[in-house]
Amino acid sequence: MSEKAQYSTATDLQKSTITTDGGPIEQVVGTDAEIQDKLAERIEHVEDVYAGAAAATKQEQDMTFFQAIKAYPKASAFSILFSTAIIMEQALFLPSLT
Repeated sequence: MSEKAQYSTATDLQKSTITTDGGPIEQVVGTDAEIQDKLAERIEHVEDVYAGAAAATKQEQDMTFFQAIKAYPKASAFSILFSTAIIMEQALFLPSLT
């Protein structure tokens, strides 16, 4: 599933290919070798965890604006509310900029 490349740095880079409904996805994942070994000791199928994380990241990156609002309504509402508060504060204290 994954193929390690040899580098002289402290970080090993893995190039892995996973297959989703949209086709194969190639990603380069960097992890510290010591941390990766500790994870492998505690998690039986650590490669599956990496592949799942890569698939979830790809799925979130491919979301449209409205899909993201539907998937994360509380975060969207907080962002809109907070942004509006900042804009209104600027309008109140810096009227020359409006």
